[in-house]
Formats: sequence, structure tokens, C-alpha cells
Amino acid sequence: MAKALGRTEDVKRYGDLHQNIANAFVKAFVNTTDGRMKGDTQTDYVIAIAFEMLPKNLQPLAANHLVDNIKAHDYHLTTGFIGVGHLCPTLTQFGHSDVAYRLLLQDTYPSWGYSIKYNATTIWERWDGWTKEK
Repeated sequence: MAKALGRTEDVKRYGDLHQNIANAFVKAFVNTTDGRMKGDTQTDYVIAIAFEMLPKNLQPLAANHLVDNIKAHDYHLTTGFIGVGHLCPTLTQFGHSDVAYRLLLQDTYPSWGYSIKYNATTIWERWDGWTKEK
């Protein structure tokens, strides 16, 4: 935003702040050898990549761990509200459109398609807000 407003000093200030925060984030939560996050969740990887918290060299590695996590959950969502909106764009950005499409076409719990299959008229607040078993 500072750049759009032509506020050069703020661009540098907030850029430096972002870099300092990203460095601290990586130090606390990321294996810098293989890009694995301490929590190893879909949301961990999506947010770290989407918010540019990882160095460029670790982003593809983290994206691969994200794909591994999705496959381990049989192409089902485990993200929450914060991560879900960045999931498909992040997968696509790193060449995993096929995984994004499988998530979009999934219709068993938990997935977007599950709520559609059971006549939801909006996105549910929780993946398990309603299930056939409940």
C-alpha cells in the first residue's frame, strides 16, 4: 500500500519489518534444510507461502510438503478459515493444479463438495458443522 501511495520511506520501513518478521518466523517454525514446518499442517504451509514468510528457495519445498499433507489426507481439506482461501492459488502457483482440482472436485467429508452434496446454501463455518453421521 505504501508503494501505491508513493510513500518511499514507508516502503522501506515496512519492507524491513516484514523481512525481520519473516526471519524470526523461519527461525522459530521452519526446517531450513527441507522446508518442513514444525506444525506440518496444510494451513502452516499455505500461510507461510502466501504471506511470503519463507525465503524463495524454501517455497517450492514447502509447497511439496503441502501436497504430501493433502495426499496423506486423501485429498481432503484440513485448513481453517484463514488458510482455505489461499490453498488453491498456492497449489497452482507451484505447479500443482492437479491437486487443486482434486480438492475442488472432492465431495466426501471434509470438502467444499461435501457441503454442496448435502444442499448447503453457504460455506459452513466448520467442516464438521454438519455431517451425515451427526
